[in-house]
Amino acid sequence: MTLTLRDWTVGDSLLHRMDGRWKLLAVLTTAVAVVLSDSWLVAGLALASTVCWLRYAGLPWHWLASRLGSIAGFLVAVAIVLPLTLPSEPLEQWRLGPLRLSLRGLELAALITLRALTVSGLALLLLATTPWDRLIRGMLGLAVPNLLVQLLSMSLRYVYLLGAELARMRLALRARAYRHRFTRHSYRTAACVVGMLL
Repeated sequence: MTLTLRDWTVGDSLLHRMDGRWKLLAVLTTAVAVVLSDSWLVAGLALASTVCWLRYAGLPWHWLASRLGSIAGFLVAVAIVLPLTLPSEPLEQWRLGPLRLSLRGLELAALITLRALTVSGLALLLLATTPWDRLIRGMLGLAVPNLLVQLLSMSLRYVYLLGAELARMRLALRARAYRHRFTRHSYRTAACVVGMLL
């Protein structure tokens, strides 16, 4: 998985041509509305419309699935743990053998998952359809403090720099016939790589 979004920022859809200020304002407003909503139905409709907008922008399915899939993998833990741990009334529980699943926990897990996927999809939509320089100008046009904009710009620069350096280090390890296994030597090597990277 690469860190770059530059392959998709030059497109011909309406989203690619839209002014960075309005796009940023629309994405932020929608994300805040979805996060503040307590209905999983609203969050589900927002996710469906976000997926439609992502497809309208011409972003390929495999690219979207790799990015949103990594977030969904993390959310599976929330979706499993929350129904098992959230207390509820006996009438609002499902019994599955020795396990008791809370209906409120299931509802909350669905809401959190839908919210997180929607906001992540909106962020992907913004970053994948807007070149970074136009996004910076859009933030400055919306009166975001200059210091914050500079910090974001430098952070992105160092994310790309760390990603390129990590790719070089992985290539150097492979050239020395290193393969990661579940051994003490592999963990020590991985710790040294992370230490040198940071």
